[in-house]
Amino acid sequence: PSPFTVLFVGANVEEQTKLKLEEELRVLRSAFVSKQGENCWKGWVTFEHNCHADANSLMEQIMECEPTIVHFACHGEPTGIYLKGGYLDSADLADAILAVNKERGAQRIRLVIANACMSG
Repeated sequence: PSPFTVLFVGANVEEQTKLKLEEELRVLRSAFVSKQGENCWKGWVTFEHNCHADANSLMEQIMECEPTIVHFACHGEPTGIYLKGGYLDSADLADAILAVNKERGAQRIRLVIANACMSG
């Protein structure tokens, strides 16, 4: 089986309360390896991150690292999320993910986590 890649995507926007993205990333990684140990996952799961994401860098990173799981940590609303430089509508994000999945075939995004306030 192919390795899994978790892409942690975070963004702070000036108009909102600052999120502790680096700390959340550290806690996520730590929780992931705490039960089985890091060696159990070595070669199977890798973590990539972008704590200053905008829509363009997000899509570039998705194409480059080919994540299996995308974990968003940002501010949101019921209809989308805030990244640097603006708002990303959830329908537009879903369309982009579906396009990536279609292009990549079997190597596709299988899970999206929206850890965003008011994201519905």
